[in-house]
Amino acid sequence: MRVNSSSWFFGLLCVSSAVGILMFWAVFMRLLPERLRPEASTALPVASAIVGAACCALVGLGIAILLPSLKAKRRSPSEGLILLRDGGSVKGFKQGVVETIPRGGVGKPVQKMASKPRRLKSSSHVKLGYIKYAVILAIVLEAYLALAYAFKTFTPIVVVCSGSMRPTLEVGDLVLVEGVDAWSIREGDIVVFNVPQPYAKSTPSPVIHRVIKVVLEDSLVYFKTKGDANGSEDPWTVAGGDVVGRLKYRIPYMGIPVYVLKTNPYVFAIVVALFAVWLAYSIFKGRWG
Repeated sequence: MRVNSSSWFFGLLCVSSAVGILMFWAVFMRLLPERLRPEASTALPVASAIVGAACCALVGLGIAILLPSLKAKRRSPSEGLILLRDGGSVKGFKQGVVETIPRGGVGKPVQKMASKPRRLKSSSHVKLGYIKYAVILAIVLEAYLALAYAFKTFTPIVVVCSGSMRPTLEVGDLVLVEGVDAWSIREGDIVVFNVPQPYAKSTPSPVIHRVIKVVLEDSLVYFKTKGDANGSEDPWTVAGGDVVGRLKYRIPYMGIPVYVLKTNPYVFAIVVALFAVWLAYSIFKGRWG
């Protein structure tokens, strides 16, 4: 029996990634709601469904690649051509068939090379490519969950897409957001929030502005915000439940690629088209390569 080591490795990696995600999510579900704002817990059922589906897919693909790799494989008979000199000709023995090849000159037999037909790759080789992509997705998902757990918010990364916070924040800056209790926010804090209605129709969320006033009303907390580069305060009042988090770290200009894709639909369409071409080529190459 001969085991495909590459398939075996990626199959085990796929299954172990699924198990790791399930274990991490179990801890995530148990501890994170206690550290997050209560409003964030409404997204947990949807996130759990997505994680469960991803883990089932990883386990299924892992089993699909592990089983074929354990099957016994017989070695195919030799395809070599044995040449024997027989007077003025050369006889070739290939899989029990005798072929006579005339000599083209003194001591130089003429060899006719047959073209090798292209064959479809086995299903296990095709599935191996999908396993690689699944493992990459699993790693990305685990990294996102770890980042969300560390910063206590489901939106730990925000890209600055306007110049309203200059010079504090520039367009294209990558901002790491920390989820905090609304009651701990003070004047002067830079917060990320979802724009309330009816202003959300004209202003996309999330927005990152500075708190200029904290308003307490009926045991609830609200905030008045303003961009550092704006001449006046924002027309809306932000409720505590609409706050995503508070600015923790700023990484200058690291979000420019996301900013370009978000603000230029033609560039986004080109990137999607190139990705589709690359995916189709990868599938075709994996099937026929």
